Amino acid sequence: MTKHKLGLVGVLHVHPDGTIGLVEPGRFSFAFRVPLDAVVGFTEARGSFTRATLSVLGQGGVIAECSTNYGAADRLNRWLGEHRPASPQASASPSPGSSGPGLVADLERLAALHRSDALTAAEYAEAKTRLLG
Repeated sequence: MTKHKLGLVGVLHVHPDGTIGLVEPGRFSFAFRVPLDAVVGFTEARGSFTRATLSVLGQGGVIAECSTNYGAADRLNRWLGEHRPASPQASASPSPGSSGPGLVADLERLAALHRSDALTAAEYAEAKTRLLG
């Protein structure tokens, strides 16, 4: 198991079985544990004074939710972008302006982030244009 310290967000555990789990500071159990390859991103909604509801997004929508410190979604999305394992399909992703399964997956991920309000309409349109070339 590999542990990644994410400051006030907690520690993200990457397990040999391909799952990731978040343990918050001062806690001993997982706030969530999900398959890494199912995760497309993270969003958060306002909760109490210092807490937010974190949603773990998959292709079909929310696959897990928990209460976390504010800023968890941003930190986890950065981690996801830096540590997502390269898969054969990902390494064969098409260049901008071309088509294929990698492009479809990228467009689906953007759509899921937009539906969950992680991306504004302008950010979604800009990212989609960049992908389509």
